[in-house]
Amino acid sequence: MDSSTTYDLRQLTAAAIERGDHASAADMIATMFAMNPNDANAHRQWARLLLAKNDVDSAVESMRQAAELAPLDPSMRVELAQLLIQRASREHTHFRDRTWKAARAEAHRAIAIQSNHEGAHRLIDWIDEQRLVDSITTADRTPQVMLERTTPAREFKMPNTTARMANNHAILWAVAVLVLFSLLVLRLT
Repeated sequence: MDSSTTYDLRQLTAAAIERGDHASAADMIATMFAMNPNDANAHRQWARLLLAKNDVDSAVESMRQAAELAPLDPSMRVELAQLLIQRASREHTHFRDRTWKAARAEAHRAIAIQSNHEGAHRLIDWIDEQRLVDSITTADRTPQVMLERTTPAREFKMPNTTARMANNHAILWAVAVLVLFSLLVLRLT
């Protein structure tokens, strides 16, 4: 088959995925793979089909293969970054920073290929905003911040480790003195 047939097949596959005809899309992608197992666009379409089926992790891996097979196509890297963003949105706030970094790295790879790629620049800005929101969200849940929210700052400050140890020693000595004083009073009476 020639390149125009491959292009038509990609268009038909994209249309089938969009209308929810996953079986037909899978058949067309299988045909694309049969024609060329290293076709980056076949891997891209497979990733899109997996995403339509809500399998984000597998879609990321398929898109990663597509990006590796087409190293000079910045749109592959941008699409991979977008899939990583979708993966990050499903992860718990405390654990998704690594995925944000991976998405940001893919957007930077797209910029390295094409420096004026607007989509990649927008993605980096958006990822940076989301990482900032995550850092504020997770920082607000530390014991120190929660204590300061519920107790006026002048009334109580959480002591550092040295101050806590000094308080513990002072309490221990006070208890020891009280015990000795009590024993002395008991002995005198």
